[in-house]
Amino acid sequence: DYEAAEFLFLIDRSGSMSGRPIETAKSALTLFLHSLPPESMFNVISYGSDFKLMFEQSVPYTQENMEYAISGISKFKAKMGGTEILRPIKHIFAHKSDTDLPRHVFLLTDGAVCNSQACVEEIRLNSNEFNFHTIGVGRYVSTQLIIDCAIAG
Repeated sequence: DYEAAEFLFLIDRSGSMSGRPIETAKSALTLFLHSLPPESMFNVISYGSDFKLMFEQSVPYTQENMEYAISGISKFKAKMGGTEILRPIKHIFAHKSDTDLPRHVFLLTDGAVCNSQACVEEIRLNSNEFNFHTIGVGRYVSTQLIIDCAIAG
């Protein structure tokens, strides 16, 4: 059994994720949502040049919330412009949870960003409050960013 936690999923919807990468990320995210421990909380944040929250704040892991999220994820397209990952990361770290649950951030990306060191540093500065996990998606993944973020978090 896994313990309840707050799960925040960051999914890259930038143009570089078009085609198979976005479909792979959507499938992985759907699988994650079907697999969360009971009593958990979750939210989905998609990003490109800007970012969008699925829910205003993390919601309880219920059948209704999961189905709503999966329905929204199924409509995701890789049409959100460039890859500005720092802003959604800062948003997550700035908005503290009302719960005492452990917090896990899962980043699904091809890692094609220009400000990678700033992202890694932001993750490092907040690593005492979050467990940060990275999942590289696509044929041309920036493995260095994926590894650096995982080590920092």
